[in-house]
Amino acid sequence: MVQILLRDACQSGRLEPQVRRREARESMTTVPGAPLQQDVDAEFATRLRCVQQIVLGLPQVGGVADIVTAAPRLACEACDLDRAMVSHVRDGHIAVATSLNRHDPRETEQFRRLARTVRADLVDTAPELEAVTTQLPVLVRAPEGQDSPLIKTVVELLDVSEYVVAPIVHAGRVVGLVHGDRYGSRIPLTEVDRELLWLFATGLGWALRDAAVAHHYDTPSGIATTPSDVVESRLASLVHDLATVPGGWAEGELPPIVDDRLAQLTPREREVLVLLASGASNNSIAATLVVSQATVKTHVRGVLRKLEVANRTEAVACYHALSR
Repeated sequence: MVQILLRDACQSGRLEPQVRRREARESMTTVPGAPLQQDVDAEFATRLRCVQQIVLGLPQVGGVADIVTAAPRLACEACDLDRAMVSHVRDGHIAVATSLNRHDPRETEQFRRLARTVRADLVDTAPELEAVTTQLPVLVRAPEGQDSPLIKTVVELLDVSEYVVAPIVHAGRVVGLVHGDRYGSRIPLTEVDRELLWLFATGLGWALRDAAVAHHYDTPSGIATTPSDVVESRLASLVHDLATVPGGWAEGELPPIVDDRLAQLTPREREVLVLLASGASNNSIAATLVVSQATVKTHVRGVLRKLEVANRTEAVACYHALSR
């Protein structure tokens, strides 16, 4: 039947415009020095297969945290990038979870030290805000032109001339972003790079979902309520580990020890107190700190006893009063 339809189309001349378009494309490649169209197509197909193969292998990497940790390296390999990072998007903020410079381990560690001190507001980062609101990738040609002094500083310190950012979508919303650029090679980024990183980020979102589902059914009740919570908690946990070390941006969110009652709290109890003050539930705290709900309840009881308050509401009010 297909052969008959093609024969009839040829006889009726309906394929003529298609033939003319193909001939026109072929004639365009006869310019001296220009790459042949079939060579361009072959290169794109090769790069596309590379991304597909790496995305298909994501479920074998491990759990949610393993996949997120490996994502910058895999993004570089899949999309032929020099540097990549994965960040967490939550409550209108962006915070780095993990990053990599695949050609310079020392620069990777330098960036991680810088990332500890940075949490940006989405409203101050126009390309990232666009990626989150549209759920589409963005190719940023002039990052030094952004209004945020913080972002300008980061761009200058990392010597970023252009980059691609793609959203990680889970359960219909953006939970993270993948950034990538070419640093050592200085090969310009193109729209193809943008689309390939988006393909990787899309596959990453699905891999995180599958890993979260597996983790959800293998996890004792109370640590996370849904697979989406698992993805959120693992990203938040990686950000938390990076940001709460000395000099990290979250260190400033811990209540300063200006009262004997606060001084009695253990470091973990102080973290629980901060999360309580943010309105987090026991489930959410357990997921963020990667502990059981029973452990959270123990820490909460310790906080209430040491602050000499009767309930969580009073504990939060005490926190705000004593940490001014």
